[in-house]
Amino acid sequence: MNFKSLIKRAEDVDKEFQELQSDLAEAFEECLAADEQAPLEGDAVAEVAESDEEPPPESHPDAPTSRLTPHTQTRLAALEAVSGLFRDGQGHLEEIEARLAEIATAHQMTRDILNVLHRDALRANELELENAALGAEHKTM
Repeated sequence: MNFKSLIKRAEDVDKEFQELQSDLAEAFEECLAADEQAPLEGDAVAEVAESDEEPPPESHPDAPTSRLTPHTQTRLAALEAVSGLFRDGQGHLEEIEARLAEIATAHQMTRDILNVLHRDALRANELELENAALGAEHKTM
């Protein structure tokens, strides 16, 4: 087992976690900033909605994205960023799970070896006691 590499990996995970926290904080700050700007932009959206003008025919393919308010677009972008961070986190958790499985396997193998050594030590002790008893019996004969 290489403890140095385990420590290095733990440091890497800590760095990645710090980056994840900072990315989440930035995403939430962007959402809050968009929330503050949304009421101001909401008036402009209401004015556009009140007009009865038909949008030009060439803009129909982009209709779903153009109908989204900037606030909604910002929220969707933040959601996508959080989703990406979640996927990255899942990858890190799977890697941690694999390392924990390796550690559990190594622990079980070590326990098995220690049990074998313990049984051998007990058997050696029994053999020494029998040998001493046989030696004492041999001297009395």
